[in-house]
Amino acid sequence: MYRLFILGLFLAGSYLHVYGQESHIRVTGRELPGDTVRFFTYREPLFNIKYPVARAAVTDPGTFNLDVSVSHTECIYTVDGPFLGYVFIRPGHSYHVDLPVLSGLSDDWKHNPFFNRALLHLRAGCEDCQTDSLEELNHVIKAFDSRFEPFRNKQLLRYYSPEYSRSKLDSFILANPVPTGVGDSTYFWRYRFYKMGILEFSVNAFNTDTLIAEYFVNRRVDFSLPPYRELFRMVFDHYYQHLARKDAFHDVYKIFNRGSVSELHDYLHADPVMQNDTLFQTVLLNEIYESYYSGDFPKDRMRAFADSVRANSEIMITRDMATVLLKKFTKLQPGQPAPDFHLKDVDGHEHSLDEYKGKYVCLGFCDMQSMSCLREFEYLKAIAARHSDYLSVITIIPSENAASVKQFVDENRISWTVLVAPSSGAVFTAYDVKGFPLFFLIDKQGLLVKSPAVNPSAGFEDVLFRIMKQRGDI
Repeated sequence: MYRLFILGLFLAGSYLHVYGQESHIRVTGRELPGDTVRFFTYREPLFNIKYPVARAAVTDPGTFNLDVSVSHTECIYTVDGPFLGYVFIRPGHSYHVDLPVLSGLSDDWKHNPFFNRALLHLRAGCEDCQTDSLEELNHVIKAFDSRFEPFRNKQLLRYYSPEYSRSKLDSFILANPVPTGVGDSTYFWRYRFYKMGILEFSVNAFNTDTLIAEYFVNRRVDFSLPPYRELFRMVFDHYYQHLARKDAFHDVYKIFNRGSVSELHDYLHADPVMQNDTLFQTVLLNEIYESYYSGDFPKDRMRAFADSVRANSEIMITRDMATVLLKKFTKLQPGQPAPDFHLKDVDGHEHSLDEYKGKYVCLGFCDMQSMSCLREFEYLKAIAARHSDYLSVITIIPSENAASVKQFVDENRISWTVLVAPSSGAVFTAYDVKGFPLFFLIDKQGLLVKSPAVNPSAGFEDVLFRIMKQRGDI
């Protein structure tokens, strides 16, 4: 049975030019009291920064109220189990939305570090729109996408026949006009327009310059529109490599390496992308990100470059992106503070990393079902016993069931601190846990020393002794 909740979006008075209209959401039918339902949007194309628009806790009867601010048609998202659900809402309207049935689904995805949630256009209907249900925006977009995706897959197979692909693409455009009477036809026109741009790119029907001229120059920047974000990522991937092949910009990387936003801006003044500061700064941040991890440029210079964008940009989105980029550059780097946490052990006692200052910490992430982790536990037993005077061993295990973890700890005679966290817990994100086992060595001040550290079975003790000797601890 579907879990049904009603999204009631009502006008809250006059139009707010900056913050949008306050709308009210009524939610009913949520099965799990105590859950928190969150809705958010994406408004930049690179780092998936979530901008919250609504949040509420489920009460015992399964009903609750919350407010959301939307000034225009928006695609909002919610995480629901293995799905990233989304729905299109318009200010001042009331919607009903069905969440997918989760009961009976396997939870294997929780233990897969490479799992990406499946995008799911939630089943939705507008209760007070003055249009036929078949013309409601969600229905029209879903119907369009059901034709678009199979066509796109066929076009990719015709990649090496551009003339044939061009003919088929033109036929598809003619066969899929904007329906008359659709709610917010302007939004759907733009959605359809950038979907076609994705096809143009996919079949190599146009070169990069033509695509930029057609879809980005002198057009509104709208990263909140899903196909706009997707097309931006496709077209501007390694964009400076594209520029460097032109005589006018062959020194772009030489200028880029100097790390000056203003100098780069002046050098690229003839590039059509420079007509829009948001595009220029977003492309620049993408280049900084790619260059940092490629190793082609000094990392400290790339960090300074990103910080310069953050400090001087007058555009909120690019300031946010630069802030996130700097966090990515410094996150989990040796010398940086280890992310703190507040988690309970198998007996229900809460622990935080801050409590362990004064000793070195061997922090490990392990799964009870991993044979590799079981092997490391045997080495950890010896390490925890031999070095308890100056080393604390902490293991974090992903589980929704503390009792089962306690049974595992007792059966395996584990004597050190074992903490339990939900598999979707923030601590796994904070430490970029992509697989098990994973270990970190943290010093007595709470700073990362080895990130990640070698496994106990691969010489963790030798690394610890070497560092302690270098620091005069032994």
